[in-house]
Formats: sequence, C-alpha cells, structure tokens
Amino acid sequence: ILAETEGQVVYHEQVIAIMVTMTGCDRGTADEARRALSVPERQGRVRAWFADRARGRGYSVQAVRDVWRTLENFGSFGFAKAHAAAFAQPAYQSSWLKAHRMAALLAGLLTHDPGMYHKRVLAADARRHG
Repeated sequence: ILAETEGQVVYHEQVIAIMVTMTGCDRGTADEARRALSVPERQGRVRAWFADRARGRGYSVQAVRDVWRTLENFGSFGFAKAHAAAFAQPAYQSSWLKAHRMAALLAGLLTHDPGMYHKRVLAADARRHG
C-alpha cells in the first residue's frame, strides 16, 4: 500500500486501502472513516471501530496502535493522488521557468496575479535574482 511513497502515508487512497485491508470494510465505509479523521469529535468512534475490526481480523494490539497513530496524524494532512498530480505539472513548469526564464515567469505572475504570492514577495524575489 505504501511502496509508491516509500513507506509514508501521503494520499487519501492509501488511508482507504489500509482501512479496507485491516478492517475488511468496503471502500465507501473506509472513505467515510478517513474523512472522520479530521473531525476531533469523531476520531474516538473511528479509533474504536478501527481497533475492534482490525483485532477481529487478527492484527496484534501493537500493530493496531502503530497503524492508528499514523492514520490519526494523517487526519489534517494528505490529499487525493489526483490533486497531487494536478499540481505536479504546474509546479514542475514553474520551477523550470524560474531556473531558465525568470523574467518571463515573474512578468506572467505579476501580470495575471494568480493570488498565491503577494506582489511584494514576487518583487523581492526578482531583486534577489537580479
């Protein structure tokens, strides 16, 4: 489940797969549980559900605790894999432009103001890079 990200939980899809594998639930239930991870009032119920189901499938108490700790920490982080892919291409393109065509990149950002960075930040970066 975590081979692609070298043992780290990064994507929503990985959390869902872990829950499906360890609890035996369907993907819809696992996704509901994943969403509940970011709601403090719901975490206790999800933890109890996860622990009961995983223990019932033969996972040790320690394994359940270790995995839960990782899942619990994931709650307010992580994102869908498609979201990562959607941002990867513009990030790569922006990096290339910054390295090879800095003036063009800054002109585009200052002209079209995508809202990610205040114009004073872009101006300071322009000064830093001559």
